[in-house]
Amino acid sequence: MASVIQLTSFVILTFISDNSSKWIIYLAFVLYGISGAIFLTSYWPCIKFTVPSGLSATAYGLNFCFQATLMFLGPILIGYVIDKTKRYSGGYYGATLVFVVIAFFSSVVSGIVFICDYKGGRILYDRTPQLEGMELDS
Repeated sequence: MASVIQLTSFVILTFISDNSSKWIIYLAFVLYGISGAIFLTSYWPCIKFTVPSGLSATAYGLNFCFQATLMFLGPILIGYVIDKTKRYSGGYYGATLVFVVIAFFSSVVSGIVFICDYKGGRILYDRTPQLEGMELDS
């Protein structure tokens, strides 16, 4: 759900014009904020239920490292896209298209995770998940 809401906000930002109402821009950023809140409150707890308990600290660490790396490289990539597309649309249309593509693939991956979880017994939707067979041998 968070991926679809985020995709919606980026599509709105991509296809608005300079003389659009400021409320449409506010709507897009409110949707983006809601999607971020949903994502953060649902994503991090899922790590605990998708990896064996002995590897959860490693999974959290690798996840944080991956996110930090993307937070470092993201602005560089977007700056490059803006510089390369500046003469066509001021650069920002290309940047929002990059965000739309990322949000689209995020929605696809979320759908795949949902399908895999559904086939695996919906462990991520259980209020008190029990991981049978996921414990590491000591």
